[in-house]
Amino acid sequence: MSRVHIKFDEEHFVIIDLFDNIGSNIVRNALERVSNNKTLNDIAYKKYLKKLRYLCCRSCLLSPQLNPHRINFRKKSEELYSYFEELKALGFHVPFTVTKTPTQRNLNTYHRFFTYNATWANEHHLFNKPSINQYDKNFSYSQGMYDTFSNIVHNINLIVHDIESALPTKQRTFLRNNDLNFQYFDFRFSNSDPKKRFIPIDDHLTQTSYRKTYHNVILAEEITGKSYLRAFVDDDDPTASDVSGRLGSAAGFSIDATEARRNIYETHEFRKWLDFYKLDINDIPLEYPIGNVVEASFPINLTNNFMTELQVQ
Repeated sequence: MSRVHIKFDEEHFVIIDLFDNIGSNIVRNALERVSNNKTLNDIAYKKYLKKLRYLCCRSCLLSPQLNPHRINFRKKSEELYSYFEELKALGFHVPFTVTKTPTQRNLNTYHRFFTYNATWANEHHLFNKPSINQYDKNFSYSQGMYDTFSNIVHNINLIVHDIESALPTKQRTFLRNNDLNFQYFDFRFSNSDPKKRFIPIDDHLTQTSYRKTYHNVILAEEITGKSYLRAFVDDDDPTASDVSGRLGSAAGFSIDATEARRNIYETHEFRKWLDFYKLDINDIPLEYPIGNVVEASFPINLTNNFMTELQVQ
């Protein structure tokens, strides 16, 4: 077991004990690489930490609190429609109707489309593993098309999440009415090389242990698809191809400060949602635990707090 000390300023810090498993080893190795740069002088080291964009205290994207005034729903919906039109202009046949007044069900379809096609393009371009596109088997893809194609599908993903912030689902309503909103402290590691950004994980049993013994340091949701928790909030189908546990890691991790994730998993509504799709909570990977917080004094500002000091023991 390793101990990690992260300092934000003179008053705010967190101390974490990391487990010995695949996910925690990925995080530990990344943190050690950062910590080893202490050969720099103090000022340069602090600038280095800030440049890495290891952020904490970000508001959770899974928040059930709706914010319909944050976006122009009509404008965003038209932008979403236009990106699908751009794909069609590339010769891509979109096999479903794209509406300018999307429901959450539409958005789930669009998100699944993004997940598959982002992965499919990366397999083609970055790893030289060409395959027929399941959405359009006649689509003629060329390597020179990668940037344009990827930008379009990633923009579709961003707008889908923007629109979701203004749409109610029965789960969002339930969570809001029962004060099950949650926030977590989120740490992400920046890597400019897309081939090294994501380290695969094949460790299903470790992921399922989250429900048996609660741990509040978990791998970040660095998946192209969505977690079971996100699928629940979105009223999506948890058996769909883009719903999974942590398939890999880019060394990011999260601290669940309020235990709200566990509280949600234990609700009758979450269990009922799984039962509808004939899933057993004991058989699905919800979270990937990598450690526990030993002691902490988190910053009051819940936006962008950069590390000023890091120690891995």
